[in-house]
Amino acid sequence: MKKIKASILIFLMAIIYPISVYTISSIDYSILPILPKNETLSTNAGARYNDSLYGDQWAMPTVGAHLAHAMNVTGKNLTNPSDPIVVAVCDTGIDTNHPDLVGNIIGNISFVPEEALGEDYNGHGTHCAGIIAATMNNTRGIVGVAPEAKIRAYKVLNRSGEGEIDYLRQAIDDIVANYPPNKSDGLGVNVISMSLGVFIEDYDALSPAKKLVYENLNSSINNAYAAGIILLAAAGNNKKGIVCYPAAFPNVLAITAVDVFQHRASYSNWGPEVNYTAPGGDLWNDFFLVGVLSTYKGGGYAYMAGTSMATPVAAGVVALLFGNGTHHTNITKELTARAKPKGAPGWDPVFGDGLVQIVASDFDYKDWFWDHYMLDVLLVYYTLFGAYLEPETEINWVMWAIIGGVIAFFAVIAIYEMRAR
Repeated sequence: MKKIKASILIFLMAIIYPISVYTISSIDYSILPILPKNETLSTNAGARYNDSLYGDQWAMPTVGAHLAHAMNVTGKNLTNPSDPIVVAVCDTGIDTNHPDLVGNIIGNISFVPEEALGEDYNGHGTHCAGIIAATMNNTRGIVGVAPEAKIRAYKVLNRSGEGEIDYLRQAIDDIVANYPPNKSDGLGVNVISMSLGVFIEDYDALSPAKKLVYENLNSSINNAYAAGIILLAAAGNNKKGIVCYPAAFPNVLAITAVDVFQHRASYSNWGPEVNYTAPGGDLWNDFFLVGVLSTYKGGGYAYMAGTSMATPVAAGVVALLFGNGTHHTNITKELTARAKPKGAPGWDPVFGDGLVQIVASDFDYKDWFWDHYMLDVLLVYYTLFGAYLEPETEINWVMWAIIGGVIAFFAVIAIYEMRAR
């Protein structure tokens, strides 16, 4: 386990494939730069959007966000509109100039000494923030799950996606001290989203010094929870039956990931601490990525896959519940009541209490997948460059040769049978 200044490192939980094994980090890292397709919402039910890339956002209808938006449940505080619902994103910072986010950012602070400005040089934090609160109906890009919620960004991970647990503890302490939910100016934090984690196989085997670091973090988490803040964290991308920390702490909602078909994502951890699952995407057979589309550094957009993406999806749903007037003591009850059952009856170690949904949705994910990816399977091949999966413009001649061979084979059989008659 890496250490800096005697503090245990944390990392973002994003993944490529195979999954990077970080101690604590964002929980995702499959990134696919995209080209705009000028698509609009094709779903018959729900809100209508003019955001150019909404049609690629399968996670939105999976959790019923489009249906909630049609009912004016958008993350705005409906009981007190002057007090916004605020989500703190503890991550790699945020692109403060991103056109799909700039109107919803109300704060940006860094606890990473070498990157004091809080800008996002990695992209992971900007991606998570967009999943939660990208602007709705601005004719560009995407729609956040809670597009009228506000974001307060806390940089606790550096440009490499690494940071110290103490950075996260300081961020949570700052929220409790300076931005509690009952803050008089109405800008207090309601939700903390942490797409990061530390994978620990045996917590009890930690040295007293290391255990103290985690106990201090857990104490800060408990203070935030006692203040009325709902905390969520990524379960991890290690394909293990062990939930990462801080997701494993009792007062944090541990979020696992499902793919577009609502199956457990191949990388997702599981275990007794799991609370819910949410869309995180996946990479199939090292071939192509069906990730979650969101904002990215430099004003762009990207697909990423991991429990890092599932966590802000769930955090966005929590923001919708807060905006609709749900008291913080009833948030988990509402999440469980609205969740789509998955796995074993009742609670399940892979899916927890089910797939997070704000409104029950009958989204046809098979139809969506066919429309968006089957041509890619036949016509496009992808090559892996570091953290990027970039689409090539060439036809996959190997695939077509196989298809041509199959057609020729059956043609020969048909001709043979005709002659045999």
